Amino acid sequence: MSSNRTYRSAKPRQKVFEELRNCRGSQFDPSIVPVFLGMDFTEYDRLLARDADDFSLTDDRRVA
Repeated sequence: MSSNRTYRSAKPRQKVFEELRNCRGSQFDPSIVPVFLGMDFTEYDRLLARDADDFSLTDDRRVA
């Protein structure tokens, strides 16, 4: 849900969390959802920012 796909754009984190909450017990294991929602995403966010920076450096429109 949080990654871009050819058929849809990535959802913002809060929308992903909302969907996890709404679908726990049907699509998602109800014992896992609170664990996932309680995770620290600091390192994940750092990696996303790093990858975005790497992408911008290789983007033909930005390379001089």
